[in-house]
Formats: sequence, C-alpha cells, structure tokens
Amino acid sequence: MKNFYTNLFVFLLLWVASVGIVFYKPVNLGLDLRGGVSILLQPDLSYALEQEYQRLSKDLYDKLREERVPVLDVLEGKEGIKVELLEDAKIEQVIRKHFPRFEIKERGRGYVLLALKEQEISALREGTVSQTIEVLRKRIDELGVVQPVITKVGQDRVLVELPGLLDLDRAKSVIGKTALLELKLVVDVGSKEDLEKRLTPDLELLPSRDNTQWFLVEKTAVITGADLKTAYTSQDEFGRPAVSFELTDETAKKFGEATEKNIGRALAIVLDKKVISAPVIRSRITNMGQITGQFTLDEAKELAIVLRAGALPTKVDFLQESVIGPSLGRDAIEQGIKAGVLGFVLLALLLIFRYKTAGI
Repeated sequence: MKNFYTNLFVFLLLWVASVGIVFYKPVNLGLDLRGGVSILLQPDLSYALEQEYQRLSKDLYDKLREERVPVLDVLEGKEGIKVELLEDAKIEQVIRKHFPRFEIKERGRGYVLLALKEQEISALREGTVSQTIEVLRKRIDELGVVQPVITKVGQDRVLVELPGLLDLDRAKSVIGKTALLELKLVVDVGSKEDLEKRLTPDLELLPSRDNTQWFLVEKTAVITGADLKTAYTSQDEFGRPAVSFELTDETAKKFGEATEKNIGRALAIVLDKKVISAPVIRSRITNMGQITGQFTLDEAKELAIVLRAGALPTKVDFLQESVIGPSLGRDAIEQGIKAGVLGFVLLALLLIFRYKTAGI
C-alpha cells in the first residue's frame, strides 16, 4: 500500500510539472497551424556577377595605367571586362600578378575580354546566396515574426516562411528591396542624351526616382549603406515622413572631410541606382544625415528596416508566393483536442470497469 501512494505521488508530481511546462513554455506554432506567408525566391546571380565586374573594372583600369599598359578604355558587361588596347601589349603579366581571379576569355584585334575563373564564379554564387539569407534573417527579425523559416533550397534558391504574417505585399516589399544606398557627388543634371556624351570610366548616369530627370554623378560613392550605424524614421522640415541615419565614427570623419571640400555641390542620395534627392551641401556634415523623397509613413518605416539590416548583395526574383490561412491548422488542433478528451474518457471508463475502486 505504501508503494502505491509513493507511485501515485510521483505520478502527480510529474503530471503537474508537465502541465507547468506547457503553460509557461508554450509550443510555437508553425506556418501550418498559425497561417502565414510562404515565398520561394532566387537571387539574381547574373546581376551579382555584372556588379562584381563593374566594381573590379575601375581597379583594373587604374592598375593598367599604373603599369603603363597603353589602354584606350575598360568596359564592363555581363560577359566580363573588355579592355581596349592602343597596341598589342603584354597584358597577361599584369593580370597574373594583380588579378589572379581573372582569365582571358577572348582575344581580338585591339582588345581582350577578361572574365572571372569558373571557381571564382562558383564562390561568388555561394557567397551571394549565403549573404542573401543572412540579410533576410536580419530584416525579418525587425518585423517581429516569431520563428521564421529561412533556408536554402537546391543550389541557389531560398525558401522564406513567415508564420502569423498574412500581408504578402508588405512581406515582399521588405524582403525584395535591394536597398543599396550610396551618396555620390553630382557633376551635372540634364537630359539623358546630352549627359551620355560626357560619360567617362569615372562617371555614371542615373535617373531620378520618377524617371523624369537624369544625373551625371561620380561613380565612386562618398559613403554607402555599409557605413551606417543605424537608421530610423523621422520628419523632414515640412513634417513629411523621412529616414534619418547615423554614421560610424570612422566614416563620419571621412564624410566630414568630403563634404567640407565640396560645399556648394549637389550630393545625390542614391537608392538602388535611382536618385531619391540631390540636396546642395551647405556646410560640413559629419555623423548624421537624412533621406527625403516624398515617402509615405509605411515606405519610410520599411526603408529604415532594410537600411538597418543591410543591403541585399543582388536583386531577387520571386518564383513562388502564397498566403496560407490558419483554418487547416485550427481544424487539426480542434480535432486533436477532441480525440485527446475522448481517449481520456474511454481509458478512464475502461480502468474503472476493470479495476473498480483501484481503477478510480
């Protein structure tokens, strides 16, 4: 009899502990039980490769001039970097010495076409997908989604599942925005046709946000989104939504020197290769700035989120998207509760019928 009461006490103690765990540490419900958004996306690797060629082309041009290789021009594209030579120079030596990632893909009269080696392209692909997952995780954390699923699917696809979030448009807006922020000095403003005639390897032509105006700007940015310490929503001088940002200490010093040297010039605020605004530098600017551009409040909030999380390494393509309602999960939970209650009642009746008082 003593053993019976001991066993009963231990059973009750374990039962109370189990109930306490359930109530104080509830199980987080997934997409099938809470409902939410499911998105399958793919980073645009061809665009990432093109951006890498654009980044490397200026370094290549400067190094060739430094090594006194007679170069007419260096042009980047999707296939690689085309180097136009004034004469048949020994460019291979410079490439092997300073740019071992490249190989000569094609040689013609007066030019060579350089491209990244196959293993370098594979490494770029892996890095792009990994960085995309990391940035998406940071952005989704800012949205406050509990236990999101962000995982690599296949070689270069990413599956994103957001339990509890049913607004597909908002999810796509936050997830898919590249948010590449650059501040660049403006050379001139005018029509696309006139400004194209003045393009050089050090300059680029960018449209305004509404594509009604064109800006000729220096290709090298004064600062980028990677230099930001934080970003948050604010208001401009007219009370409209804006995004303010703070720079890291090291960048603030560099930005202060650059703005002091260029007082009176316009500074283009470029987001995803479009000029949001181009205010004139009136005085030295150090650790703070503001992005204005007739944003709505939601747009300003989303922009602040993606700037804090960082820019995606490339554009992303949405391959599949769906909103899953919680009705299926709710039905499963209700059926599970009914089955559990019915099973408990039947077991209790069986024990009482078989063991009488002991069963109770």
